[in-house]
Amino acid sequence: MPRNSDIVRAGASALPENSAQEAPPSEENKPQEGLFSGVPNVAQPPHRQINNFPMFSGLYNEIGTIAEVIDQINRISDFVSGRPIQPPQEQPQQYTQHPQQQPLSQEEIQRRIQQLQHLQQQPTAPQTQQPQQPQQPTASPSQEQPQQPAQQTYTPANQAAPKADTPEQPDALSEEEVEKIYEDLYQYVEGVMQAAQEGRDFSVEPAFVFISRVVDTPKAPDILYRRAIYTRESGDEHSFASSVVLHSVNVSIYAIKIGQGLSYNRNQLIDLGVSALMHDVGMVTLPPDLFSKGQFTQHDIDMLHQHPAKGRAILQKLGADYQWLAEVAYQEHERENGSGYPQGLTGNQVHEYAKIIGVADIYAGLTRSRPDRRGMLPFEAVKEILQTRKQEFDPRVVRILLKTLSAFPVGSMVKLNSGIIGRVIDTDIDSPLRPAIQILYDIEGRPVQDKREIRLREHPILHITDTVSREDLGR
Repeated sequence: MPRNSDIVRAGASALPENSAQEAPPSEENKPQEGLFSGVPNVAQPPHRQINNFPMFSGLYNEIGTIAEVIDQINRISDFVSGRPIQPPQEQPQQYTQHPQQQPLSQEEIQRRIQQLQHLQQQPTAPQTQQPQQPQQPTASPSQEQPQQPAQQTYTPANQAAPKADTPEQPDALSEEEVEKIYEDLYQYVEGVMQAAQEGRDFSVEPAFVFISRVVDTPKAPDILYRRAIYTRESGDEHSFASSVVLHSVNVSIYAIKIGQGLSYNRNQLIDLGVSALMHDVGMVTLPPDLFSKGQFTQHDIDMLHQHPAKGRAILQKLGADYQWLAEVAYQEHERENGSGYPQGLTGNQVHEYAKIIGVADIYAGLTRSRPDRRGMLPFEAVKEILQTRKQEFDPRVVRILLKTLSAFPVGSMVKLNSGIIGRVIDTDIDSPLRPAIQILYDIEGRPVQDKREIRLREHPILHITDTVSREDLGR
């Protein structure tokens, strides 16, 4: 038989030790009116305490009078609720009767005794439920049924688990090594232009090697894009080298960025990049002094329009495998609306690589800094194309141009309208012209100690006015 205290803690009423032969209440133990109807009023004569009743004798021996139990419950409630715990009070000699409490009838007393006897006949019920109570933790509904991710993350026995320290790309290069690719591209294009100018043969295979390194190296297009934007020519470099060689390298980088935006695969990106490197090879047939002129005459323009045909003739000498390369160079100045040259092709008549290189060519010309003027900022160049030449290009290419080449690349140095200089550390897809920057120099050009970060999107009065090269910082 369970202990009375266990039954009480489980929420049931205490049972008499021998309730099978319970005698009807006599006049002596007739229930009195009090706080607990149905139970003899302990506030009556002192000798009539709870331990005089057999059914509560065990409970009395364990926890004392009902008044003491109530006092203990109140103290526990105060403790749980965080209220100050009141010291136990002395029990009064006599309880005050509740004015609205009515005594139970004999029939009601007998009915409650029968209910207690019925509970006594099921001794295992509290035992089967009680052990589970203290085992239940307190948790929110989302925690009652915890997930079991371990069963979903096992690696099959016939499949090796990936190594955490294995790099994604085995040929990953540092930023300095990636920028070395830019120098390699420049030297290669310079050698090709010199060979073509002298009428010597040259190989296009190295171009595929260099461009594949750009495509395969993580973040290389972004790093080289930043390098292309920052590269500035000095006064003595405003010649064929800067107008054709440097320009061709930059166009190749911009074209690859646009190709990535169009979801080109690896082979397409490599072919596109090589085509961009070769697109101005016909320029070697023009007079050298043409590249140093400030203003072109109509005769100069007519000669300039001949370079696509000259370039196709040069590239056709590479063999039948590269006829597509010759056609792309020939069509690079064609336009979507038929306003281009030399044939005035429209729409699908123009090779898609030529469409991309055509817009990258204009973008490179607008952003290239020269001794007499600074190049446009990326968003300024894109804005110029959209406002004046939007109808000349494929709408898909223009959309990717706006999305890919109008923002300031991460790592670029920029100057704000307040005069401070910082480095772009993060871009905002929704506001590409308002990136997050880290302040590096104050308005006097002095390095700051507290390199705090600001998001231009959260500071409407601030905006970027110019890009800053490493050479500018040293001045």
